[in-house]
Amino acid sequence: MDGYKNVGVGEYKDPIPKQSEQRIITPPKVNRVVAKEEQPKPPEIKVKLGDSVQHKYGNIGKVISLDEKYIKIEFDDKQSTFQFPKAFIDGFLKTV
Repeated sequence: MDGYKNVGVGEYKDPIPKQSEQRIITPPKVNRVVAKEEQPKPPEIKVKLGDSVQHKYGNIGKVISLDEKYIKIEFDDKQSTFQFPKAFIDGFLKTV
């Protein structure tokens, strides 16, 4: 009767597992998916061609190109392209 302990007369029980045989079972992690109606809507950014905008470092420029994904700003010394409206939401640009 290897592997069993004698509990009483005629009764046998499984042995207690050794420390190395014991397993800790943890529940699986559940990723919470936010429904579309719960997601906050990005603020509406009202900017058009020719508007003045200010970069977070203080440079002021004019909007020379604008589409659904990108905005191009002409500063005194160069032109820069930013993601639109992400650049406004993240604080890189603001209207002046």
